[in-house]
Amino acid sequence: MVILQSSDFILFYVSTELLIGSSTNSFKSLLPITEHTVSYYGQLPILELPEPYSVLNIVLHAAYNISCSRHRPTFEDIELAISASQTYGISVTIVLSPGSPFFETMLKFLLTSPIDVYALAARYDLTHLAKVASSRLLTCKLSELSDEMAEKIGARYLKKLFSLHLERQETVKHTYLLP
Repeated sequence: MVILQSSDFILFYVSTELLIGSSTNSFKSLLPITEHTVSYYGQLPILELPEPYSVLNIVLHAAYNISCSRHRPTFEDIELAISASQTYGISVTIVLSPGSPFFETMLKFLLTSPIDVYALAARYDLTHLAKVASSRLLTCKLSELSDEMAEKIGARYLKKLFSLHLERQETVKHTYLLP
């Protein structure tokens, strides 16, 4: 057992074995604990981490493979948590695999932020999530995409999005304009 302390001083009591098992880099080489690298609370070591509670909570839910939906995370916190998960060696591909609790949480953001979900999927090359998000982007006006959003999406997935829209226009043209 180890205590993880968020940057805003919230404590999480976590299974060391679970963290090591869910991480490809021994939780950013913080585990296993050596006596000289951490402080202790009684007999339990405390690792001070730079993430705030809202982000670290999501990272730990991902490590435990349980849903964080009941905490109503913001999309911004989820983005930060996914980045932090990678830092701690937790595979984003596994965490966001179809049917996983984290994937189901992401689906909820499709109603309010489909372009953000698509951009996140593009950043981590999560084709399955991008496909689901793209179905919500058919009404999106691509001419209104900001430069910042286009940059977040990246060239490869931006091309896919433009191709999707062009295919849709061709389908509509052929379906409704032919005698």
